[in-house]
Amino acid sequence: MPIPTGEGRIDPDRRDIALRDLKKEYEGLDEAVLAIREQVQSWEQDNPDKRTLVLVSGPTAGGKSTFVERMDFSPEDTTVLSLDRYYLEKDELEARDGKANFSLPSALDTERIRSDVQAFLSAKQREKVKVPIFDMRVSERVGEEDIPVTRCLVIEGIYALDQVDAETPFKVYIDVTEDTMLSRKLARDTAERGIPEDVVKERFEQNVRPATREHVTTQREKATIVIHNDSEEKA
Repeated sequence: MPIPTGEGRIDPDRRDIALRDLKKEYEGLDEAVLAIREQVQSWEQDNPDKRTLVLVSGPTAGGKSTFVERMDFSPEDTTVLSLDRYYLEKDELEARDGKANFSLPSALDTERIRSDVQAFLSAKQREKVKVPIFDMRVSERVGEEDIPVTRCLVIEGIYALDQVDAETPFKVYIDVTEDTMLSRKLARDTAERGIPEDVVKERFEQNVRPATREHVTTQREKATIVIHNDSEEKA
């Protein structure tokens, strides 16, 4: 059952109009950010008593985090929740599946994601929700922390549109080619995570490419906004 984003559901007629109006495609982050920022501000003005929910999904290294940064949401009024927090631990995946493949949706703790999102959308502003901390370097959950509840909740992750079943006109899918994904992953994972280039390429061919084709790209059908982001250097 979809989660309402405010006190009560969004009026169905208004929601349908919003979804039709926002079902657009953009070339590059710059064009998209300007348009979507204006749309979010307009929606908040028209719906002062409702929570704002923005979902950002798409392939790895597509530019999801960069998009959120460029949207320049007010930190006082916005909580950004990355689904990277919700991976199951490597040992748990290996015990269950025989190997740890973090590119699959089954690598995420879906039950905890939906519980925490419900908590964010149900709580009063300035209350806090406890969320996990996941260390990518060791593939383990290393603790938890409290995050404040604000009017606007931005959820960013490869499978955000699949993991979060909620009513919102802002369902963003950032699209890139597989060549761009690989190029960006090589640059990011070797520099930031210390992973050898040959390991990055092997994991991409064995895990990332198949998962993207089978599971990630299907989310485009759920998106109200699609951004083509091959021209951006930074992911």
